[in-house]
Amino acid sequence: MSSDTRPSATTPASRHRRLWTEDTIRALGMVTDLPTAASIFDLGRALAYELAKNNDFPVPVIRVGTRYRVPVAAILAALRLPAEPGTCTHAGSERGSPPGNQQHPPAAPGHTTTKENP
Repeated sequence: MSSDTRPSATTPASRHRRLWTEDTIRALGMVTDLPTAASIFDLGRALAYELAKNNDFPVPVIRVGTRYRVPVAAILAALRLPAEPGTCTHAGSERGSPPGNQQHPPAAPGHTTTKENP
């Protein structure tokens, strides 16, 4: 008999990993704790606290005393899920800005991009 130590689908660590869906994230309410938010982003607890301490967590984190709280709306936005259930979002926001960290392409040389106020 050989002993195989590779993780399998039935190892305890993988059985306890939670599958996060849009509905389960929304069910968290307005805010959640840092370990829960870390789980959504598939981050370990220690790394999550380190990232939060250095302001590098994937979404804004609110420090309340000695605890960290994470707004669920920020998690939904980072995952590009609509703020309200059942609403459809398009590539850009309502204000016409590109999604996420994308930027508009640069203007052609010699061409300015100014908006006129009506």
